[in-house]
Amino acid sequence: VGIVAGRLASELRRPVAVIGFDEATGRGSLRRPAGARLFDALARVSDVLVRYGGHQAAAGFEVREERLGELRARFEESCRDLGYDAAREELPPLPLAPGEDPSLVLRDLYRLEPCGERNPLPVLSVDGDVRVAREVRGGHLKLEVELPGGRRLGGFGANLGDRAGALRGWVRVIGTLRPDRWRGGDAVEMLVRSVDPLSEPAAPQRG
Repeated sequence: VGIVAGRLASELRRPVAVIGFDEATGRGSLRRPAGARLFDALARVSDVLVRYGGHQAAAGFEVREERLGELRARFEESCRDLGYDAAREELPPLPLAPGEDPSLVLRDLYRLEPCGERNPLPVLSVDGDVRVAREVRGGHLKLEVELPGGRRLGGFGANLGDRAGALRGWVRVIGTLRPDRWRGGDAVEMLVRSVDPLSEPAAPQRG
């Protein structure tokens, strides 16, 4: 439910609660757009819940089925009352310039550590020619693109495996860089948030 809630919150740009029920008790997960205060919103409706916990960016709870309607109405009201700080919305993805070495970019990004709630890891945009796109166990996407200049970059997209068959030619990949533990050394890969076809390669950017 956490993965589903995260994807819906990213798509809808509003706080999302997803609940999975086992008989009369449901376990829920909350995700948000940047700036929303999930824990505060949940605390306002705590009397409806069996238990809850988490922080402002992600939280979880348990609720009895007979109180679901009450929870929905009051949580929506709570989110409206609290609102969220639009100034803390995520910045647009930063494009990786043609010829840039992703491993050196990641090394530079380490200077921004520690990353977390108030200092999110920068999201990058990369254009490349698909060399590998396949669905792997669990419904995830294994991706490899060739960047302008011939360098290759691998990627992993959680729950994006159903996109593999449609990915051919040039694509734009958006996500965050991380060390590639499988290849080791200074190899890096992209943790993919989205990948979309391009009609043609983007024109090189000039500094």
